[in-house]
Amino acid sequence: MDGFGAAGNFTNRFTALHPDRVACATAGGINGTAILPVREYDGRTLRYQVGITDLEDLTGSTFDRNAWQETPQFLYLGAEDESDTIPSDTAWNPELRELALEVYGRDMQKDRMSVCREVYERAEANAQLPVYEHTGHEVPNWIRRDIYQFHNQHIRSDEFRPIRVRNGDNIGLKFAERPAAGDTEVTVSIDISEYLLELGQPFSDGSLSIVADTGDSIGRREREFTLSGPTSITKDDLPAEQTRTFELDRSLNAGDELTFGIVDGEVVTEVTTILRAIENRLGATHVGSKYRFHADEYDIVNEGAAALENVGSRVFKGWSYGIEKQYPFHDWPEFDSQVEVFRSDPFRELLNREFNAYVFNSTAYTSGAEKHGWGYFVSRFNQDHETEVVQSYERLTRYLLETYDGTGIEIVLSNWEGDWLLAGGGGKDGPIDPDTLQRAKRWWSARQRGIERARQAVESDVAVLHAVEINRVLEAREDGINWIVNTILPDLPVDLVAYSAWDLCATAANMSTFETDGRDLVSNTLSYIENQSPNANEYVKSVYGANARVVFPSEYGLPIRQNGIDESMRATRVVTEEALDWGSPYVLFWQTYDNEVIIDGEVVSLDPRIEQRLESTFENGPGLDDVMGFYLIRPDGARASTWYYFAEQLETNEEAFTRLELRYDSLRLESDINPDIPEEHARKLGLACFRMGLVTSTEEYQFDIGDLRNEPAYKRGVYEPGQWDTEQFRWFGGIEDATTIYIPTTALDTAEEIEAVSITGQPVEGGINAEVYIDGKYRDSLSVDDGRGRYTIDL
Repeated sequence: MDGFGAAGNFTNRFTALHPDRVACATAGGINGTAILPVREYDGRTLRYQVGITDLEDLTGSTFDRNAWQETPQFLYLGAEDESDTIPSDTAWNPELRELALEVYGRDMQKDRMSVCREVYERAEANAQLPVYEHTGHEVPNWIRRDIYQFHNQHIRSDEFRPIRVRNGDNIGLKFAERPAAGDTEVTVSIDISEYLLELGQPFSDGSLSIVADTGDSIGRREREFTLSGPTSITKDDLPAEQTRTFELDRSLNAGDELTFGIVDGEVVTEVTTILRAIENRLGATHVGSKYRFHADEYDIVNEGAAALENVGSRVFKGWSYGIEKQYPFHDWPEFDSQVEVFRSDPFRELLNREFNAYVFNSTAYTSGAEKHGWGYFVSRFNQDHETEVVQSYERLTRYLLETYDGTGIEIVLSNWEGDWLLAGGGGKDGPIDPDTLQRAKRWWSARQRGIERARQAVESDVAVLHAVEINRVLEAREDGINWIVNTILPDLPVDLVAYSAWDLCATAANMSTFETDGRDLVSNTLSYIENQSPNANEYVKSVYGANARVVFPSEYGLPIRQNGIDESMRATRVVTEEALDWGSPYVLFWQTYDNEVIIDGEVVSLDPRIEQRLESTFENGPGLDDVMGFYLIRPDGARASTWYYFAEQLETNEEAFTRLELRYDSLRLESDINPDIPEEHARKLGLACFRMGLVTSTEEYQFDIGDLRNEPAYKRGVYEPGQWDTEQFRWFGGIEDATTIYIPTTALDTAEEIEAVSITGQPVEGGINAEVYIDGKYRDSLSVDDGRGRYTIDL
């Protein structure tokens, strides 16, 4: 039986009167007044049609509780349903109306549905009572689908044994491969705990359903495309640890907010991303380089830009002020305006490259800046200064809109780390002085005003946007210290919010539960900033889509010299992947060439005499041990682990490397082997790797393990080099129970095909077992339970 509204009430009551004649029943829009299968409730006698105390007097038959308990029922209500029949004289007489209000309550969702659920559960009913979000007194297609599946499940099986999954605590869903604009298929991974098998009650329709949405809400299930393949997960599929790929009947569009969800009558869990081509979102900074390789081919600005293009990125971040310090190795003229900077040959060449988006830390060339420095507004900002800032940004924006019209590029004008700027430089403790905050608010407002004036005056397909960059977020969020994010940010009239995320990287990398809580920390921090930020304006929506998010990480990473490869790569991976999945319009790594060099024991970043100091200190330029380790390209010209990771994310240059992964079934804590090491500081160890080689049919090329100058690049699961007698080695293992290595196979000086990888190593005490994956595909298993040996893995 199926009914809605008055017919739903009829279906529900008929099931109570004749359960032996009903195979299964669905009833909707019944105002939260399902007939209660009890004689009394809360001290009140329940007459029919509220309860069953007088059924025998009315029908001559008693209530058949056993048959009723066995009858599957699906009683649903829309969360926005306001069609209440209790006030109607045609549905209720005055006496029953008063009883219904006393028993069910006055609010259909808050009061009545909770009473019905409580009584039905206590009565051990085979019933579901969902409330559909964003739904009124109606039966839209997504509810019809659930009704169909409910009846279909019962018809296919004599036993209807649903499983309750409402809270979703034991269900995981994520994009196995990040969707992008232009994709015609989407892959999701599903993890459903075996615990659900033990509950004994309900999937509401006998299965969970996978749904997708590019509309306002997955609860509405207004899909602009359909999914191919099986979208149901039945109880026979549990526990589920699986990946499913769905083909779409149309390609995804940039700006779509794509949501995949698992539904059991209502959404149990979901994952969302905003679609823009990843190469137009993932980029890096190039500024302050302390080395270069192609002086005969490029100026220093475009050399770094070319290196970033080569990895596949189409997002460049740089500086447009203090040029002589920010970009050494070039004879710069003196500039009197921002427009002059962008008219210079290096910047004109830069903006004619293949990049889709540019982010520049910029400052107006004004009398205030000339007399008092770029951060002059921290201590003084008068009306003349404000007028100059407005005019400077209006002129620059006009120039960019007019000069590059037809290219469709995006240009974001930002500032250097705002919190440090207002506190007077890096390392200040805060909080920021209230008067300084108000001057800064005027300064950012003036920049925005100038940009908006030009946008209103010039028609162009170029997008010029304004961002405020902040950098002290966790202290504001966790300790309430006054920084920009929790003081003036909500009132700043800016387009975007850039987050220089060094506090996030440092905190996340030190978390023992990095791959779980660390990821949550990233997304939760971005959401916190978003909640403090102004809403996306119409201009922002026109550039990034109707569901645009306004917050993006503008600097992130950790120095390899200080933090080691594994910790640095974890920070890079987690911030990159979580920010992309969260929906940031850009994700900007620090950086392409390293900007920090060590001279006489001092870390040097900005120095007007840097070229002379580099020349006098290093005969052939700084080496690998002379920089901090912020790079895609190392000072020896080799590609860093981060380069291979970006190439993997951007799906470019994949012919340049093979990805070897060892997934361990167990590792040993170092403290179990060496009691002198406290457990909280113990590493998870698997294999001590002494040598690794690439094998052809005639020779074997050997890497020098432990020497960054001549070893593979690592993605995860590798510790700092150690010494065993006279041999150098690295422990493989890690907190993620896996080691992943990028092997640069095409870099070898050989025409022969690489046939295998060889590993010479010694397992941790007790041995290890690992599954071997090559480029994401299972290839072999590796079992090492004795002493040192050589193991070969076919490619």
